[in-house]
Amino acid sequence: MTTADTDHAPSAPPIWQRALLWLITIACFAWLYTRIDAAAAREGETMANYLLQVFASVSWGTWLALMIPYSIFFFLVDSAVVWRVVSWFNARVPYRDILPVRASAYIISIVNEQVGKGAMALYLNRRHGVAGWEVGSSMLFIMFCELLYLTFWANVGYAIASDTLPPQFELVPWIGVAVLALFGVW
Repeated sequence: MTTADTDHAPSAPPIWQRALLWLITIACFAWLYTRIDAAAAREGETMANYLLQVFASVSWGTWLALMIPYSIFFFLVDSAVVWRVVSWFNARVPYRDILPVRASAYIISIVNEQVGKGAMALYLNRRHGVAGWEVGSSMLFIMFCELLYLTFWANVGYAIASDTLPPQFELVPWIGVAVLALFGVW
């Protein structure tokens, strides 16, 4: 590779790829719209009134009283997991340095969770000199652990309330077995 090859910035993806992403997004919103509109029609309401009734029926004080402490607790635990993994496998990083990075990654994760993890990896690379492949493997490890514990909790929920769930949820234990088999093979 010559220096002339490395001087060029990477080219933007072709227009069809960018258009495809927008089409998928529009299709998802259209599907969501039809589902909400159909539910509203079954109730004899317009979609706007239906959504207003749904949101009005929520006990926001109770919801916030539960969600704010839970979110703070989850943030601290999740940050501790990231801190422990990074400290074990990559570099000694103080817990207090992980907190703002993890909080920023949560905000970025609204768009895409992997982009949030990528932002953490970029921070660790630039601030602490951790090689990209090393921190990338740590992020993959965390993602796999997240898959395992989410599968576990899905199965706990299914075990507790399987008789009240739609028939599609009968797949949950089988998905759990598949995830454990994947873990065993890995």
